[in-house]
Amino acid sequence: MLVMIDAIHSRFADCDPRSAWQRLIASDAPAISFQLLPIDDMGSGEDVYTKMNSRGKPLTPFENFKAIFERAIAWAGDKATEFDHRIDGSWSDILWRLPRLRRHR
Repeated sequence: MLVMIDAIHSRFADCDPRSAWQRLIASDAPAISFQLLPIDDMGSGEDVYTKMNSRGKPLTPFENFKAIFERAIAWAGDKATEFDHRIDGSWSDILWRLPRLRRHR
């Protein structure tokens, strides 16, 4: 966290604070904006986990399946935990390498 704060300070050290603030609160083209995903349209609060990723974007059909499947096999204890780690770790690492492998052929 301290490294990031230092990086932000270094990056914006020369900025005028008043003009930066005006840019942040500008109603026509703000420097930062947010998209609202209405929770009312998503069902119960417990289902939100399976429908949104960490950035608040709706999950892909595969991500939804994976979250539901992980909950369904939770009874398996250590095996379910192992599946969780592999599906988000070594197994998906293989998929990320596939496009690069195809390009090198």
